Amino acid sequence: MQVDATVTDAQGNPAPDLKAGDFRVLLDGKPQEIKHCNYIRFSEAPKPSLAATAPVMDAKAATAAHPAMPAEPMHREDVRRTIALFVGDLLTSAESMPGIRAGLKKFVQEQIRPGDLVAVVRSSAGLGALQDFTPDKHMLMAAVDQVGWTPHAIGIGGASAYQQIGQPTLAGFLSLDLAQLDKIDSTERATLATTAALLQVVRGMADLPGRKSVIFISDALRLTS
Repeated sequence: MQVDATVTDAQGNPAPDLKAGDFRVLLDGKPQEIKHCNYIRFSEAPKPSLAATAPVMDAKAATAAHPAMPAEPMHREDVRRTIALFVGDLLTSAESMPGIRAGLKKFVQEQIRPGDLVAVVRSSAGLGALQDFTPDKHMLMAAVDQVGWTPHAIGIGGASAYQQIGQPTLAGFLSLDLAQLDKIDSTERATLATTAALLQVVRGMADLPGRKSVIFISDALRLTS
C-alpha cells in the first residue's frame, strides 16, 4: 500500500530529509513495516519572466508570437498519479454545469502537478468515454470546455422548469432487452449508463502507471432500485 504524507516545519516549509524511521503507520492499531520512504518534489522553480527582456505587447500579439507549447512527452516511469475527472452529465441538471466547469478548471489550474496524467470524461460519451490521458493543461482545459448539459434521451439532467417527456433508450450503452427496459424509469436508465461508462474507465485505467484516482461529479446517482 502506498501512503502519501505532507510534512512541514513550524514555518510551513517542506521537510525533505525525513527517513522511514521518522514515520509510524498503524493498521487497526498495529504498527506496520515501512519498506520505502521517498521524498517527492512537486513544485518546480519558477522560470524567469519575459517582462525584463521583452517589450510590452498586448495579449493577442503575445499569443501569436509565443503560442502555447504542448507538454513534453511523459515517460511511464515519470507518472506519479493517474486521475480521471468523470462528469456524470446524464444525471446532472443544466443549472449545475457552470459550477462544475468552474470547479474542473480550478482543479486543472491549481491541482495538476508534474507527474500527473489526467483525463476529463463524460458519461454521455458511453462506452467510448475513455479519452486519452494527458499531462497537458491546455488540452485538459479544452476538454473541460466540452462539458455541458446533455439534453439526451437517456438522461435526467433537464432544466428544472421543464418535465422530460419521451421514452429514454439505453442503446449504445447496455444490452438489455425491451422487457427489462420497460420495468425501469429514466433515472435508473441514466444510472445504468453512467455506471457502465464509469466501469469502462476504471478497467481502462488498470494498465496505466501511477496511483489511480477517479473523481466522480454528478447531481445524483441512484444506488438502489
